[in-house]
Amino acid sequence: MKVVFLKDVGGVAPRGMVKDVADGYALNFLIPRMLAEQATPDKVARVQADMKLTAASDAERKAKGSAWAKQLDGKTVAVTAKANVKGHLYKHLSADTVVDSIKKQHNIDVESTAITFGSHIKEIGESKATVKFGEYVAHITVDVKAE
Repeated sequence: MKVVFLKDVGGVAPRGMVKDVADGYALNFLIPRMLAEQATPDKVARVQADMKLTAASDAERKAKGSAWAKQLDGKTVAVTAKANVKGHLYKHLSADTVVDSIKKQHNIDVESTAITFGSHIKEIGESKATVKFGEYVAHITVDVKAE
């Protein structure tokens, strides 16, 4: 039976591939688990169109990530936080605070999970951080000032 794979099946076929498999394998395993469906010209065309859209969006995401990483690399992001007179913050600086500052100062959308610090920022001053945009990385300086 000819099937079109809806998901990657290890050792069998990648997503989008049309392949001839045993009838029992298709009817008892692949189709009930929504891993594949019987290949018809309409279904094959739909899956191929979906794959083209996915490839286009992946390419767009990579291009944006590269541009944003180049734009942000080496920049300083100013952040304000509550601190005591000795310069110690009342709580460590969160990635969400840095994300908000990047959005306001550089107009770049970053997810908080993309930011990593060398260590927790607990004092006023400059600290280093990295921002990941997929495979691209930007190194920034976080300048923490007291409110």
